[in-house]
Amino acid sequence: MSPMGLVAVDWARKGLKAWNKKNPKHCWIETNQDRYADLDAIIGIPDGQWASKHIGSPVDARCVWIDAEINQVMEIKSRFGVTKEKFFNEWKGTWLVTYDKLKRCYDTAYSLRTNLTGLLVLVDSSVCYHTLLAEYNKDTGGLEWRIKFEVMTTETQKTINGGTALRENAYIDMNGVEEITI
Repeated sequence: MSPMGLVAVDWARKGLKAWNKKNPKHCWIETNQDRYADLDAIIGIPDGQWASKHIGSPVDARCVWIDAEINQVMEIKSRFGVTKEKFFNEWKGTWLVTYDKLKRCYDTAYSLRTNLTGLLVLVDSSVCYHTLLAEYNKDTGGLEWRIKFEVMTTETQKTINGGTALRENAYIDMNGVEEITI
């Protein structure tokens, strides 16, 4: 992974920890950072009574997932060179995610019958924004989009290492999403 990629991963992790601090009932596990993955984290809600049921037992961090239930899968993006002022004024509060990546995240959430969320980290402002992208509907068994987004074919940076690519991109409206300080 490039040095810039490592920095992006560090900031994504900082954003995830800041989100988790505001949502302490959740536990999370990241996907491997040394290879490509369709999403970045799986979020669970552990059994709040687990520790009291196992008093005297040796407990380590792995135990948080015992009796946990998946609550959401999360796509995380770190953006450099973009302040929150630039994001909400110049970019009109629109988060670009490749549409193919968004569809793969959606398919993963659907296969797990859980919600899909997104976490956008604006490094230069040390803030992040978390939003529900698609919600699992227990009545229908489907996954329903909960955000507004537009899909357009545009030329964008190919990877964090540079280059360009012409591809379909989803422009997600992040206006009105709660800001979390990192």
